[in-house]
Amino acid sequence: MSTRFKALLSGTTSSASLSPTSSKASPTTSSSSQDLCENCGVNPRFVENGGHVHPYCGRSISRKSDWVKFPVDCQLRDCKNQGRPQFGGFCCDSHARHAIRKNYVKACSQCGTMPQTSGDLCIACQRFQGSTNLRELYPKDPNFKSVIAIFVDNWKSGGRPAPRVQKVLEVDISRKSRNGYEAYRQYLEKRSPPSEIPTFHSSQCVCDLGTKPSQQLCEYPSCGLCCAVRSNFFKFASAHRIISEDCLSRGAGVYSYTNSARADKHATSCTSSPYRAMILCSVLVGKPPTTKSVLDGETVVVADAEAIIPTHIILYSN
Repeated sequence: MSTRFKALLSGTTSSASLSPTSSKASPTTSSSSQDLCENCGVNPRFVENGGHVHPYCGRSISRKSDWVKFPVDCQLRDCKNQGRPQFGGFCCDSHARHAIRKNYVKACSQCGTMPQTSGDLCIACQRFQGSTNLRELYPKDPNFKSVIAIFVDNWKSGGRPAPRVQKVLEVDISRKSRNGYEAYRQYLEKRSPPSEIPTFHSSQCVCDLGTKPSQQLCEYPSCGLCCAVRSNFFKFASAHRIISEDCLSRGAGVYSYTNSARADKHATSCTSSPYRAMILCSVLVGKPPTTKSVLDGETVVVADAEAIIPTHIILYSN
């Protein structure tokens, strides 16, 4: 999530003036965790041509090591060693596994041997899975209130009040999608700094998303919302890549709207779900807009899926 979008969610800047920001693998958690950078716990350690393995993933992290290190002691009682993010805050693999056996912390839903650190997954499984995951935000979370404020403040429907938001799901996109988004930002910056704006995208949702304790995207090929979030807008159900009646004048691409009420017109849900669903997105638009990124009133169209990422799913009821 970009710094600007974090600022938006934290409420430090008004929404009107600020814009937001695979198949499963089964790795051996102990070895893969030890191969990760000691500080960031996500990227692999740097290996020289001669085979020497450094403790950090790169020079910039190494230079910043004094402040990047995990700031607390091992979470296991009476252990004073430094906690490591790749072990879920414990100092080593054995302490992390011991905490799982004693039910001190919840185990990763995939490997079952390491603590949860990214949603219901450990860092190693999240890294190797390379998939999109969801995490429910609860009312006490400040981001929950900020997302609702963005949704309500941008609901412009000519007098019809904004519907009641029931749940907010935070979208944790894959590393591949995140890297593609940041690479597209760098591409636009070669000309001028792009605008990064919050938009809303809706489609048909044929599953019962949000009705079960385990928040997961469905596998139905006809579920437009889950297909869009899972693929980071690279795949759509049926013809939902173009969702605007006036698409002939603006061209093919991913359509989203700065007006949440406008996006709501494209939202449909299954009869078994009490919710309507909408995706809060972060979109990069070049300055000035080009044929690959069009900002026309409330409508935002991007020809490249790398220019847009889903950040949250808003579940609401009329």
